[in-house]
Amino acid sequence: MPKPGAWFESLAFAPLPGPPEVTPADFGWRNWRDVYFPSRDGTELHGWLIIGAHRGPPKGLVVHAHGNAGNVGAQFIPAVEICLSSGWDVLMFDYRGFGLSRPGPLTRLTVVDDLAGALTLGCTTTPGKPLALLGHSMGGATAALAVAERQIRDRIHGLCLIAAFADWNQIFADVLKTNPLTRLLVFPVAYCFVPPWRREPAEGLALWPAEKPLLLVHGEADTIVPIHHLDLFLEALPAEVRSKAALLRLPQVGHNNIGASPELGQEALREAICNWLDRTAAASGAGGS
Repeated sequence: MPKPGAWFESLAFAPLPGPPEVTPADFGWRNWRDVYFPSRDGTELHGWLIIGAHRGPPKGLVVHAHGNAGNVGAQFIPAVEICLSSGWDVLMFDYRGFGLSRPGPLTRLTVVDDLAGALTLGCTTTPGKPLALLGHSMGGATAALAVAERQIRDRIHGLCLIAAFADWNQIFADVLKTNPLTRLLVFPVAYCFVPPWRREPAEGLALWPAEKPLLLVHGEADTIVPIHHLDLFLEALPAEVRSKAALLRLPQVGHNNIGASPELGQEALREAICNWLDRTAAASGAGGS
């Protein structure tokens, strides 16, 4: 039986098991394949390795840690398209219990195990090429939590968080505050049932090295992960890291529509992602070649 705190934390996840209803081909990417690989704890996971827009070797590989709810078939965000169009391959994958990945207990720690497994696959897929990590929403929180581990930090040459939350207790409180019927439960639920002794995403991100590119993107009209989570991340960063981090705050943009149209920051997101990829290649020594 899981510990009470971990059991409550597991309620935050909304996996959809079964085959994804759409594939990369539905977004115009014909060169892709299914991949199966183990999580760090041995759970079998499923993903897609998508070949980007290049004729020779890829510029590098981006591992995409997707957001909550559904499965990988519903997680093809504009940032993934930008990475592929820029000549990078992308590894998208499902956490345990999502899509075609095997079921297993879902907590903030087990999804870090799953991300670690994806990064291991990424290192062997494009050896000698830059490895970048892009996390969206819960995937961004997972990525931030994961880089608290030195072994994971050392593998990654660049990190991008899009609409990520910085604190598990705070995101539970934010959700409860949106409903008058649950507002009074904020303290007992968000600060007692969720394990307060576990490391938070902002604490993990605080260990990111200043010499490696970091991009933080958030919509100011986000009602699912409010903009103050971006401020929590920035407050947690050491001054040197904060001064070198790239920041994109998009006015009148929500949670799941970042970069979806010209009115929703499409060009600004493209420029930010392309610059981040170029800096990541340079930081790895590849120089974008």
